[in-house]
Amino acid sequence: MFEKSKIDKMKVFFNENFNKEEGKMVCIVTLNHGIRILYNDMKLRLGSQIDHSMKSLEEMGKIRSYKVLEFLDKNNKKTTGVTEPHQLITSVYETLLEMIGSENGNFVFGLSIMDGYHSVTIIVEKNNDKIDVYRCDQNEGCVKNNKNELDGYITSKTNSWWNKNAEKGTKMKTRTTLWLLQQ
Repeated sequence: MFEKSKIDKMKVFFNENFNKEEGKMVCIVTLNHGIRILYNDMKLRLGSQIDHSMKSLEEMGKIRSYKVLEFLDKNNKKTTGVTEPHQLITSVYETLLEMIGSENGNFVFGLSIMDGYHSVTIIVEKNNDKIDVYRCDQNEGCVKNNKNELDGYITSKTNSWWNKNAEKGTKMKTRTTLWLLQQ
């Protein structure tokens, strides 16, 4: 769990970066900068890909847990990068809540979409039955999402990006990975 003031600073950064006319950071740089704000360490060594950043955080003891979520193709078979993704096997939104459990507080996740093709920060503010989930990146700032919106966004983007790359001759793995950060 993290202090509300640190979460608020992260949100301000994500929204300011999104609104920049020039000099907007790309997704991994945006995620890394948000994490540096969270830990109040602008020199924190992170990677040029989300899995490298999360590995660095894991080595520092700052990852509580992680989950890999897969997709099904139109024939309800797990995708491996060969077939077009159709739907998530497991809800990302429900997995976030499962990883948090019964705890209340402010939580931060790293989210890798399509095996690192896009890096997103997820913020969850939980107070008993009130749960607010924010999806934060350089494309939209911090956007509050419900279950259908978050899962739909990830499914839509994964499908779109997979097809775009497949048309160019590259079929990519479609897995989504969540890392729960801790102090």
